[in-house]
Amino acid sequence: MTSEKALNESNKKTTDWVHRIILPCSHVTHLLSYPACRKLSIRERIALHVHLFVCGWCSRYKRQVQRLRSTLDRRPSDTEAPASSGLTPEARERIRHTLDGKRS
Repeated sequence: MTSEKALNESNKKTTDWVHRIILPCSHVTHLLSYPACRKLSIRERIALHVHLFVCGWCSRYKRQVQRLRSTLDRRPSDTEAPASSGLTPEARERIRHTLDGKRS
């Protein structure tokens, strides 16, 4: 029977070996979150692709980040948003008057 300490040592060695070949999830999520920070080396790109092939969690994270970016790209910026909120000038004045009364 293998002791817990021996098993932990074995797992650590395996994890260290795997992380030399495949990037750890924390590093992958950082690379996916900040893609323009720097250009990846060929070794890093291969390690990233291998990790995404093997790790379902990071692949899902990558899809979520891509969806978020595409949604934000389609959203009009604040400068492109219409100035009017659809309220008539009279309604705006009533709101302004009500708010001024509450501040006093």
